[in-house]
Amino acid sequence: MGREEGMIAYGEGRFQDALDQFLLEDMDPADDVELSYFMGLCYTRLDDYDTAQLYLNRVLEADYNLIRIYQSRMILSYIYAMTERFESARYQLEQIIREGFESPQVFASLGYNCWALGQTEEAVEFYRKAIEIDSENVTSLNSLGYILADENINLREAMTHCRRAVEVNPENSNYLDSLGWTYYRMGNYKLAYQYLKKAGSLDRENSAVKQHLAAVEKHLG
Repeated sequence: MGREEGMIAYGEGRFQDALDQFLLEDMDPADDVELSYFMGLCYTRLDDYDTAQLYLNRVLEADYNLIRIYQSRMILSYIYAMTERFESARYQLEQIIREGFESPQVFASLGYNCWALGQTEEAVEFYRKAIEIDSENVTSLNSLGYILADENINLREAMTHCRRAVEVNPENSNYLDSLGWTYYRMGNYKLAYQYLKKAGSLDRENSAVKQHLAAVEKHLG
């Protein structure tokens, strides 16, 4: 009973069971960074972000395992983004880069947080870096395309990225929304409506799609 069973349960997606097993350990997590790390993972999966932060920050303070530090910073950036603390998320991601880890995921996350902070130029720069490393990073292609269209920066490039994202995953409502919105910005309201309507049928609760559809419908009459 304990850590080994907890790691097995975590791997199987039984996060509460995993946490219960980790709590059986005799070690104090404050003195065991590996235990702190796995408990931080469990609390994150269980959406208890406040508690997760305590354990993950303990890893940053005391661990020498660079992979665990990298993963802990990535998870903390996710927690901060989910709780709309975008500056804190950006800090964790920039620390990852300073520590020598660069990946499409890090740059894409930086792009997302900069966009949320209204830092459009930096968001575009980070998404471009993500795509430079991985030209098939569909999330970055879609996000960059949307920003370029929404801010009316480069509609031709926006179209290229958004079409590529939809080609890879034609049933993704967010990708369809971005492509539809790009057509809207280009003045092609018929095609914009076609893609936005499909996006809405796939995700009826998506408020952005609803707003975009309403804008298009005003032009269709």
